[in-house]
Amino acid sequence: SPSSVAPRAGPAFVAAVRPVIEARRAAAEDDPALRPDHPMGILVQRAVDARTGGVAFGVEPVTGRTDRVTVVAGEGGTGAVVAGTVAGSRYELDHRGELHHLQEGSGGARLNLWQRHHIVELVERVAGEFGGPQDIEWAIDRHGRLWLLQSRPGTTRGVGAPVGPVFSAGPVAGTFPPPPSRVS
Repeated sequence: SPSSVAPRAGPAFVAAVRPVIEARRAAAEDDPALRPDHPMGILVQRAVDARTGGVAFGVEPVTGRTDRVTVVAGEGGTGAVVAGTVAGSRYELDHRGELHHLQEGSGGARLNLWQRHHIVELVERVAGEFGGPQDIEWAIDRHGRLWLLQSRPGTTRGVGAPVGPVFSAGPVAGTFPPPPSRVS
């Protein structure tokens, strides 16, 4: 109850918690399975003053590749990227944080190698903790610290690394055999 936290918390905190508790009580009145005497937890976490934020996918969301980590980064917190109001910059990274492809988008943020490496490392640590690829929300604060804000199981089924011929990044004409010649 709000009164049990009041001696240890300020009035603003109690005012923020009160509507959550009241919503639980109202829901319990409508649903007999939600007994009002069952304990309820309320997650309280520190607000991060983010310089950069975004999402990272342990499995590439379009192709299902597992040999790449896709990171979408935006200026400020994660809200605009998550809500889709800015496109952010989309990074395709290997498991060392090396850049394989960058698509700059509106409201996007530049990530250096150190930041990319640590975001990929965080993606892999979280996957290890939860037993499989995760989609995470992350932020880098004004002091350069990386924060994990949220994690959920990956929404894309992994298919591994692509197989087959690999063509160079050079000119397209250099990757194909010469055209057949006409014999007269």
